[in-house]
Amino acid sequence: MTSEATAVVSQREAVAELAAYFEAHEQEKLAKQAKAMLGQVVVDPKNPRWLFRRGPGGRLKGLFICGPGDPEDFLYRGTRRPDGTRDGDQMKLIAKLKPTGANCIYIQAVRSHGGDVRTRARVERIEVEDGKVAGVELRGGEKLSAPIVVSNADIKKTFLDLVGEEQLSPKTVKIMRRSRMALPLFCVYLGLDVDLRERMPNTNFFVNPDYDIEGAYAECYAGRVPENLPLYVTSASVKDPRGASAPEGCSSIEMVAVAPADYSFWHVNEGPAAGEGYSRNPDYLAVKEWFTEKLIDGAAQVIPDIRDHILWKEASTPITHERYTLASGGTSYGMEHSPDQSGMRRPRAKTEIEGLYLAGASTVYAHGIAGVMFGGLACAGAVLRRDLQAQVFGGRVFGDPDKLTSGGPGWD
Repeated sequence: MTSEATAVVSQREAVAELAAYFEAHEQEKLAKQAKAMLGQVVVDPKNPRWLFRRGPGGRLKGLFICGPGDPEDFLYRGTRRPDGTRDGDQMKLIAKLKPTGANCIYIQAVRSHGGDVRTRARVERIEVEDGKVAGVELRGGEKLSAPIVVSNADIKKTFLDLVGEEQLSPKTVKIMRRSRMALPLFCVYLGLDVDLRERMPNTNFFVNPDYDIEGAYAECYAGRVPENLPLYVTSASVKDPRGASAPEGCSSIEMVAVAPADYSFWHVNEGPAAGEGYSRNPDYLAVKEWFTEKLIDGAAQVIPDIRDHILWKEASTPITHERYTLASGGTSYGMEHSPDQSGMRRPRAKTEIEGLYLAGASTVYAHGIAGVMFGGLACAGAVLRRDLQAQVFGGRVFGDPDKLTSGGPGWD
């Protein structure tokens, strides 16, 4: 069987599995749409790496498969030269971005061009008058008037908390209430007294103790931690040829795993978004320490002597994430990226409220560094009614690089 035929067979199996998923969840309309795709998937005759779906009249439409991406594959692929730089097409894009000031500090870029960034200014309400956005109200009562508001908060927080159900259509309220958020993450950060470049390849490890990934997620959704917890392990020290992430002879390493969102699991009641203090709660700290050790045990499967070299240790829980981002359920990924909440079933940048726009992981552009970057670009384009993506990739320079003072050795 050719690779092209294999791709089509594999895609048909995926479509059939998708249809079965929708049927199991009583999504009859979506199941019917998925079944209709069976037999329609074909390989692009001009480029066998791409798949198309044969639509009405035989017209071919692009078929996109949504899955997690890894920006590090872009940033660090290619052959590394002795001076630490790399070859590959990503270097051409980086070289194109440098003259635009895209590598500057964000706040400096905004302020040097007439904007402002206010920190520790929590928004309590998005003001809406006669179906149009009017600005925002900050904690403390200060109001900022604006004809356009862009929300980077998650979708539930934006519509149900900041806007309010009374300003939304019944359909939108229904969708928001039933929308599910992605599982949050538990992260462990270690400082080691060894150079990991001598012990592990320049890669990321996905440590899966078994093949039951769905079972592990189901356990977390039920408020429990599975015994065989899947784990992601990565090291900035191994990837960064400059060695800037740790002192000489040392390394940093990070471990990430999905975790329960339930407050009861973490022994908190209302959560930090509601003002609850938790960082000295002994029950919370005990669970945090237990979870930390579990992830270190998992990392030991790929770095066996990791415990012997720990100099520094820190961890963040879903409660930590909620404290700093106010995200619903402490999630990092916005809406759950399940088949019934993927693609065009996710919100676009423009909303039903005139002047209110969305950015971030809950939108159609999804989560991850690449997803939210493109989402931000699309949101700005929707506000300005311009195809900014085409302009950016065409080399358009929007700012004045001479206004940026960053640069030079060690400036940041």
